[in-house]
Amino acid sequence: MKIWKTALLFSAVLLFGCGREPMNYYEEAQKALEAGDENGARQYLLHEIAQNDTPEAHLQYARLLGSQEEVAGVAAWHYRRYLEQLPNNDDVRDVRKLAVECEQKYMDYCIRLFTKKEYSSLEDLKFRLKLIDEHARSQKLMVERLELEKRNLGEQILELREAKTKERRRNGK
Repeated sequence: MKIWKTALLFSAVLLFGCGREPMNYYEEAQKALEAGDENGARQYLLHEIAQNDTPEAHLQYARLLGSQEEVAGVAAWHYRRYLEQLPNNDDVRDVRKLAVECEQKYMDYCIRLFTKKEYSSLEDLKFRLKLIDEHARSQKLMVERLELEKRNLGEQILELREAKTKERRRNGK
């Protein structure tokens, strides 16, 4: 009998909550930004991303990080996550451009960071080589993504042309 009471109480808590409204971290982040508290906004956005994985939180977080070259790679990832979640949104082209710019900014930062100093060890040289290799790989992936998008757009154009041709034939008969 005690098990049933516990299960019933647990079900009630799940159904009705604990009497408090759940915090809307995205709204709190917006309030923090309005108050000029970027650090607080970043924290609220990270909570929103962790709990709800909302595209708006990814986009806002990326915008906050994008201007800082040392974390521009993280910003690029959040822009990409936004694009995965809303691939047909009106701002896809602009967000994709921001992601590419952040990726480039971060790679430039990494290369600049490791070309300023003299290399005192073999490990430093290996690390620089690894950075350059990663940059080349990311550029190759970007080209592959663009080629795939180009093929997809070409297929969409052909489908639209075929549909228009069929529509004209139906209307002409």
